[in-house]
Amino acid sequence: MFGYLRQQFGVSNGAWLPIVHKAPTGPSRIALSLDDGPSPRTTLKVLELLKTYDTRATFFLSGERAEQYPELVQAIVDSGNAIYAHGYSHVRLDRMPSQAALNELKRTEAILAKARPTPQDYIVRLPYGSGHRSPDMHRLLKTWHPGCQIGHWRYDFKDFALADGCETLDEVGRKCDAAVDAAFADPAFLGSTILMHEDPIGVPARYVGDVASLLLERILLTAQAKGVAVTEMLPVRQKLVNRYVRTVYME
Repeated sequence: MFGYLRQQFGVSNGAWLPIVHKAPTGPSRIALSLDDGPSPRTTLKVLELLKTYDTRATFFLSGERAEQYPELVQAIVDSGNAIYAHGYSHVRLDRMPSQAALNELKRTEAILAKARPTPQDYIVRLPYGSGHRSPDMHRLLKTWHPGCQIGHWRYDFKDFALADGCETLDEVGRKCDAAVDAAFADPAFLGSTILMHEDPIGVPARYVGDVASLLLERILLTAQAKGVAVTEMLPVRQKLVNRYVRTVYME
């Protein structure tokens, strides 16, 4: 397999970065991740829910929004939740020149570093999940931050679409309820990192900013009733190429 990777992609055994996509400790847990924040429509509501249910999430922040709302970035950190870069302008990094992609990450982390020290083990969430299977992206991220890992997911609520066509907030709530019921009935849900969005960038639906808190509250309430632990994402400790091979080719 390692020979195949070298032949097909021109990379050495140690070139692949870890991809974090599972909950930290197995099938009785789910790990929360939220993209596209911070936002005055969502962040404080989400933090209040996390506090109420005594849990944490991992926030992948837009540099552009973090620059605009530094007080919300600080609120996330002060509440004990981890923050990492999600690019600056929410564009596909794998379609950009290398230096431009690096600048997106460097610029964002420079903003986040005002709220907390840059973590040694750094989980980056690529905009649109783009490039996590690209050896060029793995190489690029490694030059940016030697301790970098790619924060991906195993369950996607596609919450950016839940408010589409809804004329009332009650209708949004019902769609969120149905999405959570379907998730907990899906065998792939438990043990996974789940993808959510605070206030999805570029989505014009009227109630899209209400989805995060409605969906999160139902997730936390259902998890509590079913005895499912909810946690934040954690970096993996050993950088093994076969972890990447399993993610891409077998799962």
